[in-house]
Amino acid sequence: MSTPLNLRAAVRIVGPPVAIAVATTCVGVAAAFAATTQITPTYRARSSMMVAAYTFNPDSPSTTSTDTTSTDTATPVTGGTYDAALSQALVATVSKLVESAKIAHLTAAQSGLDAKAVAGHLEASSEPGVQIINLTAKASSGERAASIANSAVTVLRTQIPSAGMLGPRAQISVTPLDRASAPSTPLTPNLLLNLLLGGLLGLIAGIAISSVRKRLDGTLRFTDQIERELQVGILGTLPRVRRSVGRKGALGAWRRRPIAQPVRAAVAALAPLTDAPDRRLLVTSAYQDDSKAFVSALISLALAEQYYRVTAIEADFQHPSLGDHFPGGGEYTLQQLLPKPNLLLSAQGPLRIVSADQANPELSRAMLRSAAFGEFLATTRDHSDLLVIDGPPVLVGAGLSALSAECDAAVLVVQAGSTGLAHARRAVQVLDRLQLPIAGVIVADALDTGGRAKYSVNAAPALAPAPALQPAIAPANSPARESQITDDERYASSDDEAVRVHRGPTPDRAEQGVGAVQH
Repeated sequence: MSTPLNLRAAVRIVGPPVAIAVATTCVGVAAAFAATTQITPTYRARSSMMVAAYTFNPDSPSTTSTDTTSTDTATPVTGGTYDAALSQALVATVSKLVESAKIAHLTAAQSGLDAKAVAGHLEASSEPGVQIINLTAKASSGERAASIANSAVTVLRTQIPSAGMLGPRAQISVTPLDRASAPSTPLTPNLLLNLLLGGLLGLIAGIAISSVRKRLDGTLRFTDQIERELQVGILGTLPRVRRSVGRKGALGAWRRRPIAQPVRAAVAALAPLTDAPDRRLLVTSAYQDDSKAFVSALISLALAEQYYRVTAIEADFQHPSLGDHFPGGGEYTLQQLLPKPNLLLSAQGPLRIVSADQANPELSRAMLRSAAFGEFLATTRDHSDLLVIDGPPVLVGAGLSALSAECDAAVLVVQAGSTGLAHARRAVQVLDRLQLPIAGVIVADALDTGGRAKYSVNAAPALAPAPALQPAIAPANSPARESQITDDERYASSDDEAVRVHRGPTPDRAEQGVGAVQH
């Protein structure tokens, strides 16, 4: 089943691969540019000349041809007859002669360059049926390349006719056609082509890195994946909270509808547990960085909004942060209340916050296992319908086994894109071994808010049922119950925070049947 994604979540999903691809592409382009600047440029200049052959016959009338052994203008060649076939045959020979070492040395002397700068850098080419030879010269500068190409034509005009390659009965004429001009752009390296190739290689590398990263990524990301892998139902999904909102804590986030609405839905899904009195809900996670305290605070606010008397207790002594979400909300810390639990009775309002001081793991375990902690939890029955306990992380916390014995169910917090699959599985296994039912999973920083994956109902842990009795008071949402609550009670709190809702003392709530949370 497909899961709907909002635009912000889609950016979070696509963002890292795109960022990797962009980064590697930029690195490839930068590397190509750096490599190109280190390569010596090569310039190419071209000139051309025409080759013609003349034969002499003493018995024939005199004819006139041209000889260009000394100047660029044609000079008459007396007694010669133009031979087209011989001219065509000589083109290949002259082309090979252009690339000879002798011509290279003579050209170097003509242009005032070193012989090494000419040898191997002068080439000749021609087309079949054409008597024109194109000379190509390559050098480290455009001016030098043009000088080599033009000097080669001059050398060939003087050397070929005087070589006597055809004997006394024939003569070769070389006529310059096009002079070479200095090119403005180098032949190699091609900067644009190198940048394109570098960017392409960088993009391919980025795609490969993203593919490997995705294959090796063991984090949980989507609700379907979480339900399928953990075999536990999803209670709710929380979107990522902006930093500006997160700095205000749970109280500031609670005013945001996208955050409050899924928490209310999660609390509604917990109704089989919360409708029975004196229930204790443990909120935990696999590791510390899973927004556990934030979710504990939001659940406490949602329950208080539903007219429950709630006490939120910090039990993660190694990293206590529940009190940070309620500035001034906790008058006493848990360490102060353990020897004097009745001090909590002085607090007013439907939501009581019990923060804690930081303690080392050994002291944390000792406090959670102490008789004083059990007595403190027992005293909360006089003023609380529900206890929301922000417990230590399952895999790294201290005292979870002792705390689980005091709780009725657990809510596992999973942070999308952060919590590892292996860690979450181990957390579920540990809670199962402690025989603590898992009411469900709340996904923080959720990438999707929709679909649900099918999973085995038998594999999902169920809450232990409680005896069902007839309710002794009017339902919470009935008009009769609403009439019992005054405006002063609705907005009263121990520190005058308007977000808390006062329920007031009521008779003990009737125990309701508790079943497994199903979606």
